[in-house]
Amino acid sequence: MIITSSGGTSTAVPEAGTDAGDQRRAHFQSDLLDILGDTRYFWMPAKADTTTTTGSSRNASTITYSESLADFDSGIVTLGSGVAVDFNGSDEEGDTNDAANLSFGDGTNDQPFSVLALVYPDVVDTVMTIVAKSDETSGSELREYWFYMDGSGYPTLEIFDESANAIIGREDQTALTATTWTLLAGTYDGSGAVTGINIYKDAALVDDNNAGTTGTYVGMENTATKVQLAFHTGASAAEEFWNGRLALVAIVAKELSADEVWQLKKLVNGFYDLTL
Repeated sequence: MIITSSGGTSTAVPEAGTDAGDQRRAHFQSDLLDILGDTRYFWMPAKADTTTTTGSSRNASTITYSESLADFDSGIVTLGSGVAVDFNGSDEEGDTNDAANLSFGDGTNDQPFSVLALVYPDVVDTVMTIVAKSDETSGSELREYWFYMDGSGYPTLEIFDESANAIIGREDQTALTATTWTLLAGTYDGSGAVTGINIYKDAALVDDNNAGTTGTYVGMENTATKVQLAFHTGASAAEEFWNGRLALVAIVAKELSADEVWQLKKLVNGFYDLTL
């Protein structure tokens, strides 16, 4: 089902799926990828997508959904010249097979990486995953990174050293606002220190507390777990599915700067017809 974000038809910008909308999408992706740089995972759904989406970056990761997007909660939702997908918070998600370029550590040395996401949570009182490379199956955990909203609505990035059972993480202790679009970025400088993690909300640096940090962290390990959109494999089958809309998720092999995050926000505002 295709609807607009307000239930009507928007004419303020070229609509997704039209010739003008497709042209605008191509320009937006090009400008976005110029800033993001080495983009390893790029999820930006299209109006015609059904059971898969293939990223437009050089690495072209494929996201395979739990069912056709038309059968998701409210299906594909028009947002400016783009679209968003409405996830139901219980069983709707997307998987990308494990690949070496989706890991950012060798167990000893980490590489910088960042996650960017345009999110619209329906609720802010439960743990919900945006994107993760993390399997918490009890007794056989395979964890690398987890970008999520905690049970208080705080945007959080956690990074794992699996063999040491150690975690470094940061969060913003101001809750996201339900049914409101927010551009989030979690960045990491590869230093192996919790001070190397930053959280941005609508291009403002907001992280103000350590999150989940425990043990003696050395480095992420390259595990065999897949990248999971809108959920992660949790302990005791608690998978923390996303409840709400997502429009854009990218994972890049660099620490995005404050200036770059600000530039990304300006692009997102124009394309999705937002005022973040």
